[in-house]
Amino acid sequence: MKKKIFDYDKVCKNIKLGDRAINIPFSVKDLGMAYSIDYDNAYYTKNDDSTYNVAFDIYHNSIKVLDAQICNLSKEYKEDNKNFDDIDINVYIQKEIPKITSCLQFMEYL
Repeated sequence: MKKKIFDYDKVCKNIKLGDRAINIPFSVKDLGMAYSIDYDNAYYTKNDDSTYNVAFDIYHNSIKVLDAQICNLSKEYKEDNKNFDDIDINVYIQKEIPKITSCLQFMEYL
């Protein structure tokens, strides 16, 4: 039997922002009033099926704590400038995390 190196479900059950555990998937609204999205700098890319992917930053009390992305967002969110703070965000974990300063700083924040 192959040894399991990484347990995604176990990791998702133990994710914290600061000292607060969060459930995966989560929406920014689920996190509470201290969390917000930087809508002014959200970056949209259009998919072939007229949906959008949007990359954005999540802030806690004006301090950036997460980079996030929502895929296959309906065009109304981009065209009508609708908030997407109630849409679920899932966690995707790379097999290898690059050793760069911003990742290390983020891990220290957690």
